[in-house]
Amino acid sequence: MTKEQYDIAKEVITQVNNYFETDCRIKSRKINIVRPRMYACKIIRELTGMTYQDIADLFGYSHASIVHAVKSVNNDLEV
Repeated sequence: MTKEQYDIAKEVITQVNNYFETDCRIKSRKINIVRPRMYACKIIRELTGMTYQDIADLFGYSHASIVHAVKSVNNDLEV
């Protein structure tokens, strides 16, 4: 992950937190924290092209969780 990608990712996380008035980096399974985290993962992936593992390292999760988050948001957008 480059410095530019990291800076973009941090800005996305900040903007998502401000919009949803929460902290999406908290380790929680509550829907009001999980959904913003999923949206942040999707946006970071699209804007930076970071690997799933790099995004997972930002949030402290496994890459499989990030893959699931991106797929879930894609499904939500289709519906």
